[in-house]
Amino acid sequence: MKTAAEYRAMAEECFKWAREAQDDEVRVPLKQLAQVWLDAASKRDGQPPTRTQPEPDAAWQKLSKFHMTTSTAKRF
Repeated sequence: MKTAAEYRAMAEECFKWAREAQDDEVRVPLKQLAQVWLDAASKRDGQPPTRTQPEPDAAWQKLSKFHMTTSTAKRF
């Protein structure tokens, strides 16, 4: 059986791969898998599940960038 530290190491690998991913179709499932490993580590330690901060989805990020671009352009 794996230790909590080993589960957390697997979660960190998933987060690393997610940071390196080129698009959300890859990034999102990797982050979800990382969360599963973190939950397993917490369960192994007898703790409640650990929740990571969710990132805004791609549509929200594009909208935010668009808003910043248009609001900056209006100032000049």
